Amino acid sequence: TPVENLFRFDALSQIMMIIVLCIGSLVWMFSKRHMDGDRRYRSFSWQLISLCLSVMLLLIADNIVLFFTTWCLSNS
Repeated sequence: TPVENLFRFDALSQIMMIIVLCIGSLVWMFSKRHMDGDRRYRSFSWQLISLCLSVMLLLIADNIVLFFTTWCLSNS
């Protein structure tokens, strides 16, 4: 099927996804304490979540179009 050609889940991509999640969680916990009460905290949280998701998609992309798209998403 076409979806099977879009993603590749191997041991290295799984380890890298865990690392991305751990670093993203650390950034979120640190920022939660320091941005408490800031009106831009919700926007920052959504940007952090979208960055982590796009980087994880970048890690498992097995298609050049998907890879390029997630590369552009992670840099915006």
